[in-house]
Amino acid sequence: SETIQQPPWHEPKSESKTAKLHVFNTLTRTKVPFVTKDGSNRLTWYNCGPTVYDAAHLGHARNYVTFDIIRRILQDYFNYDILYIMNITDIDDKIILRARQAFLFKEFARENPTVSESLKAQLKALLADFVSQKFSVNVSDNEWHAGLKEKLAAADDAKGLMHLDAALKAQSAVNSAQSNASSADLLDAFQDILSPHLDALKGSTVNDPRISRELAAYWENDFLIDMQQLNVLPPDVMTRVSEYIPEIIEYVEGIMKNGFAYVTNEGSVYFDVAAFKGCGHHHYAKLCPWNAGNPKLFEEGEGALGMKLGGKRDPRDFALWKASKPGEPFWASPWGQGRPGWHIECSAMAGAVSPGTLDIHSGGIDLAFPHHDNELAQAEAYSGCCQWVNYFLHAGHVHIEGHKMSKSLKNFITVKDCLQRYTARQMRIMFLQHQWNAPLTFKESSMVSAISAEATLVSFFANLNVHVAEYRQLVEGENNFGSLEKELLRFAHQTQDRVHNALCDSFDTPSVMSALFDLINKANVYMKEKGANAAPDVLKFIGGYVAKMLNSFGVTGLGLKGQETQAASVNEARLQGILDAVGAFRDSVRIIAKKADCKPKDFFVASDELRSAFAKLGVVFEDRADGLRSVVKLLESPVAADGNENAEEDLSAQTAALSLKQQQAERAAAKAAKAQIHPSKLFIDNPAYSKFDENGVPTHAADGQELSKSARKKALKEYDQQVELYAKFNNN
Repeated sequence: SETIQQPPWHEPKSESKTAKLHVFNTLTRTKVPFVTKDGSNRLTWYNCGPTVYDAAHLGHARNYVTFDIIRRILQDYFNYDILYIMNITDIDDKIILRARQAFLFKEFARENPTVSESLKAQLKALLADFVSQKFSVNVSDNEWHAGLKEKLAAADDAKGLMHLDAALKAQSAVNSAQSNASSADLLDAFQDILSPHLDALKGSTVNDPRISRELAAYWENDFLIDMQQLNVLPPDVMTRVSEYIPEIIEYVEGIMKNGFAYVTNEGSVYFDVAAFKGCGHHHYAKLCPWNAGNPKLFEEGEGALGMKLGGKRDPRDFALWKASKPGEPFWASPWGQGRPGWHIECSAMAGAVSPGTLDIHSGGIDLAFPHHDNELAQAEAYSGCCQWVNYFLHAGHVHIEGHKMSKSLKNFITVKDCLQRYTARQMRIMFLQHQWNAPLTFKESSMVSAISAEATLVSFFANLNVHVAEYRQLVEGENNFGSLEKELLRFAHQTQDRVHNALCDSFDTPSVMSALFDLINKANVYMKEKGANAAPDVLKFIGGYVAKMLNSFGVTGLGLKGQETQAASVNEARLQGILDAVGAFRDSVRIIAKKADCKPKDFFVASDELRSAFAKLGVVFEDRADGLRSVVKLLESPVAADGNENAEEDLSAQTAALSLKQQQAERAAAKAAKAQIHPSKLFIDNPAYSKFDENGVPTHAADGQELSKSARKKALKEYDQQVELYAKFNNN
């Protein structure tokens, strides 16, 4: 209409100072703004997967759970669409050696089923050679190991300590071995010494390729089960080296065509580091340039079998294709029978799935050099680009007793060992409490803190659900959004800002967890003060936000009833135990009720027995004041060890300890939060009172009647206690 028009719309003027995402990039060793390669919300991410030759350990858990957390944050909080690629290295020197050694050891055990004098003599001679080689001492001297452990410890020689443990274990076994007895225990004690010896003698005769493939397939499956148990999201695309041989060969040919690789006389292909550095527009060792001259690191990158190859022009050059020797699997190539080098695998597979520049590449910090630096060189030599990866993310080391956890040092704790003692949720919370790219020293206190944090979360949602369910509406015509509710909501909004700023600061999850627990403490104090009048809408807002953030980290199974991010898992055996306990309780009540002389205390005894039975199943009843129903809390329990006769007792003890830690954490949190309340404001918003004196102490009840002397005395006592508490926490 010409006469009726909509009024002008005033475009909102944003004054937002919202933080933008910055990430710690190993390519700069600084936090830099995060921007995808095309500026969209779509990104490609390649994560270095495992070399599958042994069980996954706590270091792997830290690595894959850490990047799972960051992946979830980018997807669920920052709303990126991610193509997540991960490889499985199923062709590698370590796999070949482990498979050969396991095969030869098994054959040796089959040929020597019982202990004989000749077997003992053979093993003693082998032990003597091992001790002489590793420690330059004579094992015939009964005191050969005196002071050696202390000396190795003082030199921080972790590998030496590992060899010493193997030698002492073998010596004890051979000295106590009885002739004609089964050789199983004796050979098991010698395995770390005997297996490499057998491989050196007969390794070249093991030519069946199935031996390596079967070992890799077994440990790959074992790894994937561990990741599932840890609630790690599967990759969008998973690549195996054995399935990408043609692509790898083509990739090597491309590098050679560009003048950055050469073939040796025996048929190996090496990357030419000097040619790459000398071309003028490429840089070698972008991640760790200070390591580019370290021969020890180069040797580790080439592998035990790769170091036996010849024809290198420069010690820094690394194998793209390794000519296979007898006892090693091989594939046909233009250069002869061989297999891929370690570094080329990732470059070729990532390029095959997602050609061009990667937004993110990730892995453990121990892979930065030479593995990731060599990947960068290969990819840039192949494509001619100057930057194959825009952001390199590296998770920090895990240390055990001061040493980096390592399979080669045999000082690792397997994922399965961890899951026997702790739940996946507890482990994830522990990782969240540490900065993702910083070193982590694993110790019991770290898990105690994580278990306590989990207990606080479980208790918070249990209490919140009870308060929401038991809410009593105020007198008709009165709203329930007063100063306490406004303050709590304001604090929740401040927490959202704290969480956002922390996540933008290179995924600072320790600060996020601290902010969430501050909000939980504030809500706990509010629920305690308001009781049944606690406003459910505000509590649901806070509970929903906390649950949403936890779910964004993969911490599942917690939330408001009917809105849980993921139902808490109750396995069949646990559910059956709960049903059996309820059935037994019903039987007890029926028997007691039929007795002519039944007494009330008999029902209390039956109730306590039910509580005890439930505690063993991770179900905790928390009694409340008369008239209020008990709070029931379902705690996660670790995967029970097969054949563990004490599993039920262990779980009961853990549940009791967790319940105690939970109560202690709640009391400490409530006290700390209450300490922030000025004494004059302690009673002001309490609907039970209507008038107050100059200090804010109540004088009249809600109905206008003056408080009785006893009620007034009680209020004054509580006021004095608050004065003391407030001064203690705020006058430092």
